[in-house]
Amino acid sequence: MRRIVALYGPPGSGKSTVVELAKRQGVEAHDAESFGASHAERVDGLRRALAGTDEGLVLIGAADLAPEEFPPGTALVLLLPPAAEHRRRVLNRGDARPHKGLRHAEQVHGEHAAMRHRFDIVVDYACSPEAVVAIITTGSSHV
Repeated sequence: MRRIVALYGPPGSGKSTVVELAKRQGVEAHDAESFGASHAERVDGLRRALAGTDEGLVLIGAADLAPEEFPPGTALVLLLPPAAEHRRRVLNRGDARPHKGLRHAEQVHGEHAAMRHRFDIVVDYACSPEAVVAIITTGSSHV
């Protein structure tokens, strides 16, 4: 049986890092940003990624994809580090692109915090990417 996990979080929350670590651990994992720049390209990439096997775990870093764009039963995981930790991460990245900058990241952090009730698992504390992968692979927020 296939288990699909959609990984959400504001810019700088660690989605891409978790996806790369999961790949190195043998998990089928994709960053939606790699599917393309436009929303349509990302939806198309999601469909292609999910058209594969019916077995195992598939992790999608869901940048700009709505939960409704995933199949029913997809586990929704939110990375929401504490505001001060999130700010530190964004500033340390030094990414000058507007959609990766501090202002946008803080806005999205607030939006995600307001929607936290929509997620199956919320990781709202600072933890390592390894711990997040363990949470995703076990389905438990108590690792």
